[in-house]
Amino acid sequence: FYTSTHEYDYEINALTGAILERKSEALNGGNGGNNDSKTYIGLEQAKAIVAAHAGFAVSEIRFKEAKLDFEDGYAVYEIEFVKNGVEYEYTVNAVNGEIMEHKSEVDD
Repeated sequence: FYTSTHEYDYEINALTGAILERKSEALNGGNGGNNDSKTYIGLEQAKAIVAAHAGFAVSEIRFKEAKLDFEDGYAVYEIEFVKNGVEYEYTVNAVNGEIMEHKSEVDD
């Protein structure tokens, strides 16, 4: 999980609940990442960006996942959807709406 200044990783025994390993790392010198203190574009805007990029309207898409997450200290929206038997996966910068990654493949 993330806080505004650190990323924390825990390995927990699923049977006992005992913490087996824990790590923490400051994000970009402890300032919370490159876009932590800025206003996010919002999930609905991110959905509209990826739909337009793929050539569809938001209303035409069945979203499988759409959530705010953090990647290397950046706030991003991770969005997955299916259209016409193809699965699309996008990572969108949560501050400026830039598509950071995208891929598509036939949905199984």
